[in-house]
Amino acid sequence: MINHFKAEFYKLRHSKILITILGVCAAVIMVSFALGDMTFFGAGDGTESVIGFQAKCYLSSEIPTFQTVARSSLAYTAFFWIIGILFATIFFTKEYNTGTIKLSVAYGTKRTILYYTKAITILVVSLIAYLIFVATFFVIEIIQSGYIPTASEVINLLGWALACGTVLLALESISIFLCVVIQNTGIVTGICCLYVFSGASVYLMLWSDMETVSIPLKFFVYGNPMYYWMNFSSCRTMGIIEHLPFYFIGCISLLIVGGLIMIRKEIK
Repeated sequence: MINHFKAEFYKLRHSKILITILGVCAAVIMVSFALGDMTFFGAGDGTESVIGFQAKCYLSSEIPTFQTVARSSLAYTAFFWIIGILFATIFFTKEYNTGTIKLSVAYGTKRTILYYTKAITILVVSLIAYLIFVATFFVIEIIQSGYIPTASEVINLLGWALACGTVLLALESISIFLCVVIQNTGIVTGICCLYVFSGASVYLMLWSDMETVSIPLKFFVYGNPMYYWMNFSSCRTMGIIEHLPFYFIGCISLLIVGGLIMIRKEIK
């Protein structure tokens, strides 16, 4: 199985997908310099954004704080998930669309091995890329703000980034499952975007009264990645992190179901 992982990483390293993803990430970083102080999907008390993605808010304050620098470092998660979805769907479906996956099956490689090595490769690369993405912004924000973080503050940021990265892996697990069922990159990407944006819209309307909303709406919000990203990227974990294991396990379960479907699915 190790050889199959090596093969997947070799394909990725020599494909245009990785170069494209790195190029898009670099473009987001370049654009961030022009955007300045901005808030995406934010909500608050009228004077301050409590949830959402807030970038470079330290520019409007005389004394930058760790929280403002950390929020700015995590703010561009609002864009990275789209990059993650495109990477997951394109890389997963490429061999199935070209038909080259048949060769591996014909040589006797089990479908489950092909499925899980490709899926795990996607998840591992995505998490590493996301952490590097956040770390890059953190360095940029430190330089721009002049704030010097302590070791404990860096650890706190790493914790928030890992929490956001876990949510990203859960969303990509859903996209991989959908790729198995639908086998159309465009449709899968569209469904994932609708799923994420609808969650953001609903949560923005309900965030201050979550304790009183109906159970179906709570399930919808707690089962949407934006609920976690909009809080973790605002350095908020209390009362939020407790729901993450259930969401992550549920999404990984879909990934496992996708593997079971792949065993019985005809490869065209």
